[in-house]
Amino acid sequence: MVYWLLSCFVSATLQVLLEKLTDFGIKTCESFSGVDDKLHKLRRTLTRVQTSLQDAEEKQIIDMAWQILLLDLEKVAFEADDLIDEVAYKVSKFEGGVHRRHKNQVNKFLLSLFDNTSAPNMNVIQVKLDGMLRELTQLCVRDLVQQKHLDMIANKLQSTSLADESQVFGREIDKTNVINTFVVREGMSVINYVPILVIVGEKYVIHDVAHDLAQAVSGEKFLRVEETGDSLINTNIRHLSLVCEKIQVVASEASRCRLKSLRHLELDGNYHLCSMPPGIGNLTGLQTVSEFIVGPERGQMKELKNMNNIRGSLCIRQLEELSNPEEALEANLANKKYLDRLKLQWTSTVDERTDEHVLDKLITSPLKSLEVLTLSGYGGRMFPKWVSNPLFSKLTTICFDKCKNCCLLPPLGQLPELKSLKIVGMHELECFDEMFQLLEILELRDMLNLRLWVRLENDMPLLRELTIVNCPRMVTLPSLHYLRSLEKLELESCPQIPSLSEDRLSSSVQFLIIQDCNMVSERCKENGGVDWMKIEHIPYIEIDDHIVRE
Repeated sequence: MVYWLLSCFVSATLQVLLEKLTDFGIKTCESFSGVDDKLHKLRRTLTRVQTSLQDAEEKQIIDMAWQILLLDLEKVAFEADDLIDEVAYKVSKFEGGVHRRHKNQVNKFLLSLFDNTSAPNMNVIQVKLDGMLRELTQLCVRDLVQQKHLDMIANKLQSTSLADESQVFGREIDKTNVINTFVVREGMSVINYVPILVIVGEKYVIHDVAHDLAQAVSGEKFLRVEETGDSLINTNIRHLSLVCEKIQVVASEASRCRLKSLRHLELDGNYHLCSMPPGIGNLTGLQTVSEFIVGPERGQMKELKNMNNIRGSLCIRQLEELSNPEEALEANLANKKYLDRLKLQWTSTVDERTDEHVLDKLITSPLKSLEVLTLSGYGGRMFPKWVSNPLFSKLTTICFDKCKNCCLLPPLGQLPELKSLKIVGMHELECFDEMFQLLEILELRDMLNLRLWVRLENDMPLLRELTIVNCPRMVTLPSLHYLRSLEKLELESCPQIPSLSEDRLSSSVQFLIIQDCNMVSERCKENGGVDWMKIEHIPYIEIDDHIVRE
């Protein structure tokens, strides 16, 4: 078990590092031969190490040398990860002046970064990995020789499938003793081990044990803090999950620059957290943080300024606390190059105009990596121009949630890759007249004043799913038979809509659900409904909780 867990940690670390190296090389150093050669060599070595690691896993090598090698390999992988992060950060700060310098000067600068950093430099890491690759190969060859020898002996012996239960150990073993055996003490590079034998068919369930083993093996790299009184956080921690109010400790360590290795911070269950503490912005190596909570203290957004390694998803909550819109600029969101999902959330509205100015200044230029944008609780009446900027070249999904005061949509049809649009609780919007050529999913929900949907004949040719729920004042729909790609249509709580379509719905429609839409339901009855002929070809039809066809 311990070898499997260690191997999983190391394999995952190597995979992330390979992806990061590839991304960094393509985006930054591809045109600089010296740096690019170093990156290619490191990637090739890591790939070979990963292949040898998988080979060793398949051979089930379980001895002390293998264990020590795994721990050393993980350490070197983390060193390489720190190096790439540091170099990427310095390069990003330098990029502003690159176009004014000669290519050779830039190349020289990048090469010097690889040799002069606080983390081990590229040459040292390469030498270490080369040595470990040789060790891995030797271990696999040695195991192959030993296995052949054992096979020869086994052929000479009579085997039996029976086992003396009194000689089988592990089934009744105390979990605490097992964990104590696997404990990694700070500063040690060796983990004691005990093989656990599980006979197929026995009722020994190792789940809690596996969980505790994972925590024990992870040692100083992964930590889940569930109690406020837990021990101090190790400064070498890389993945920290807080299920208590210990964020202040993290900030304290961060302010003293003692958590340079921290890459992932999860704030599980900290829903009563009022704001992010001062000093959290010093965690510039953070790659994932579940959310950033804005408090009433001035300078809160400045904590985000240099956290440019954040990637994946980011949610910024309580934006109503920004009374001065200029503070929104300090977040420097335009420089978060690795974000692909962004949620901006207000929990209340103090002033409509303030919300408009804050949202306008949060994004000064489009994030070209952004794929999903959610605006929740926004209190302004209009959206800033950046929301529909065509330079959002990867933006595929937008959700406007409870933007109650908005009365006008931005021209979202300008977004070149928008495929999914969800609008919930936009109470002041009266007319939906957007045009989309690539949209595949559209959901309009809780639109209390929406009356009209104006659509041209050739609009939305790729729409697959259409959901309209709780739009009590909507009085007309465009003729839906023009939607030739439509597969699922759901209409609920729209009592004033008179009918679905002027003509027979497309043969592409597979699911039709109608709920609490009295006029539409009456016209779509199987027996006597005037519109039944327009929908009878649909394989699944549900009307007012009654499945008409499936």
